[in-house]
Amino acid sequence: MKFKALFIVVPLFMAATSFAQNGPPEGRDGPPRRDDGQGPPGQREPFDPAFNGPGGGGPGRNNPRPGNALMNQVELMRNWLDLIDRYARLAKDPVSAAVAAVISADDLLRGKPPEQAIEFFTKMLAATKNETVQRTIKLQLVEIYGRNNQTDKALEVLRELIAAAPAQSANAAGPTSPAAPNSGVAEAQR
Repeated sequence: MKFKALFIVVPLFMAATSFAQNGPPEGRDGPPRRDDGQGPPGQREPFDPAFNGPGGGGPGRNNPRPGNALMNQVELMRNWLDLIDRYARLAKDPVSAAVAAVISADDLLRGKPPEQAIEFFTKMLAATKNETVQRTIKLQLVEIYGRNNQTDKALEVLRELIAAAPAQSANAAGPTSPAAPNSGVAEAQR
């Protein structure tokens, strides 16, 4: 009998406390409200870029709310340290650094004529010995060709990439982590 009373009293108490709360104060820094006759008054504007996604005004937003300067400084410092850590890890691996250099070169060449970018990457492709970096350069060439309506050239480079992919053996773990032929795992499976 006591438990039945709890099942009735607890939900009633929770409902009473939620109804007793005040609404948000008028005129506070919040999302823009709709007062244009296009929907219910007070409704948020659809697709408002400043307030989309979970926690629209919370930490991690590009334009943090004013008045929380300490939190903004902490967030800025955390992002800065994260950037330094990523660059340090990138610099330790020459292949990753070369891939990042290809992407950076593409960013730098976007303002130049497409012929200049194509010439640069074609020369780099001939001078590059690492297959991963060569594939990255080819993918950048595909992007450049695609941006400049040169689909035939883009498709040719894609054909080269597809044809150059090695055949996967039956013992390989998958496309992201194939077993090395001389590894202990491959020998143990034989």
